[in-house]
Amino acid sequence: MGRIAKFFVWVLMVLLFLCAVLGGALYLMYRMAAPEPSQVTASFAGAELKSPSVTWTTPVLGDLFERTDETQGSVMQLGTIGTAVPELAVTGADVVSAEAFLDGQSVASVSGSGVLTLPANGTYTLRVTAQVTPKRANGPHGTYVFEAEFTLKAVPQITVEPASALQGDVVVVRVEGILDGSVPTIETELSPAYFVPTDTGYEALLGVHYNKSGGEWPVTVTCGDTTETLTVTVSGASFEKVTETLSDAMKQSAAGSAAALKAFNDGRTWWSGIREGELFFDGQWKWPAATGVATVPYGAFVTDGATGEESRHTGIDLSVSINTPVTAPAAGRVVYAGWLDRTGGTVVIEHGAGIKSYLFHLAEVTCSVNDMVAQGTQVGVSGIAGYTEKPHVHFEVRVGNQSVDPAKLVNGSSAAVK
Repeated sequence: MGRIAKFFVWVLMVLLFLCAVLGGALYLMYRMAAPEPSQVTASFAGAELKSPSVTWTTPVLGDLFERTDETQGSVMQLGTIGTAVPELAVTGADVVSAEAFLDGQSVASVSGSGVLTLPANGTYTLRVTAQVTPKRANGPHGTYVFEAEFTLKAVPQITVEPASALQGDVVVVRVEGILDGSVPTIETELSPAYFVPTDTGYEALLGVHYNKSGGEWPVTVTCGDTTETLTVTVSGASFEKVTETLSDAMKQSAAGSAAALKAFNDGRTWWSGIREGELFFDGQWKWPAATGVATVPYGAFVTDGATGEESRHTGIDLSVSINTPVTAPAAGRVVYAGWLDRTGGTVVIEHGAGIKSYLFHLAEVTCSVNDMVAQGTQVGVSGIAGYTEKPHVHFEVRVGNQSVDPAKLVNGSSAAVK
C-alpha cells in the first residue's frame, strides 16, 4: 500500500506541475497578446485631438479568451476658436458621435464626421466617442473617447461667391454663424442688394450687368460689431452680334412709340424696387417655354438691319410656336400681370431677395398679381404681341435694376442656384 500511495502522490505532483506549466504558459500568452488598436484620429476646428481614453479588446488563443486593455486619456485644451460651426473629422472608426456641452448642458451634437452648430459664445466641453467594431466574429474591437475644452469667440462668417465674376453673373453674399441676433447690412456700388434670412444665416444677391466695368468692386458687410469689406473682381464676357430688322409699319405703330417705351421703362423702374424678404426658389431654374429655341442671347449687340443702329439685349429671346404654354422659370410671387404696348402680354415674377424674371410678348396672360406660382406653373401663352413681328418669348432676369444672364440660372452654373 505504501508504494501505491507514493505512486498517486507522484501522479498528483506531475499533474500539479503540468497545470502550473500550462497555466503559466496561458498567462504568458495572455500577457504577450499585445493589443493592436486601430489608428483612430480626430480633429476639431482644424486642431488634432490627442490623448484619448482607449478601451481595446483583443482575442487570445483563437478567440478562446479576450484581453481588455484600458488607457486613461486627458482633457485637451484647444484654446479659443472663432467659428460657431466648427467641423469634426474622424477617421479609422466605424461609429462616431460627438456632443458639445455649455454650462453642463448638451447644446450640440453630430453623428459621424460633420459640423457642430454652437448656439452662443462661451466655454465648452467636447466629447467625441469613436467605436471600432469587430471585422470578424470575436475580432478586436474598442472605443476611443476624446475630450477637449475650448472657448468660443465667434464672429460672423462672411463669404462672397464667386469672388471673380463675369458680366452677366449673379454674385451671392452669405453671412453665417450669427450668435447675437444681429441682422446684417450690405453696401456696394456693384448692384442694389439686401439680405434675406436662410436656414444658416443670411444671403444677398448682386447682379453683374453686361455693361459693368471690369475691375475690383468692394462689398462692405456689417453684422453687429463686425464690419468686413470683401472684393468682387469683374471681368468682361464675350457677347454675340445679331442683326434684327423690323418693318417701318411696326416702328410707326403704337408699340414702337415713345409713349409705349416710356410706359414700359416706368413700369420696369417700379418693378425693380419690389422685393420679398425671403427666397422662394431652390435649385436650378427652367426655361419658360420648354420647346423654345434661343435666337438672341443675353447681352448681344443687336444691329438694326435697316438703320444700322446698335443696342444691347437685356434677356434671351426664345423662338416658339404660337400658343405655346409659358411657365414660371422658378417659384415666386407675381408682381405684374397685364398688357403693355411695348411688350404685349407681360408677366413679372419676384423670386425673392429682389431677383425677378420678366416674360414679354405673350398673346395671353393667365395669372394675376400676387399669385404664388411654383416652378413650371403656366402664366401665359405665346404669340406675336408688342414690339415684335415674330412669335417668341423674351426671357429676362434682373437683380434689382441689373440684368443678368438667365442661361446661367437655367444651366446651374450660377452661384445663386448652387
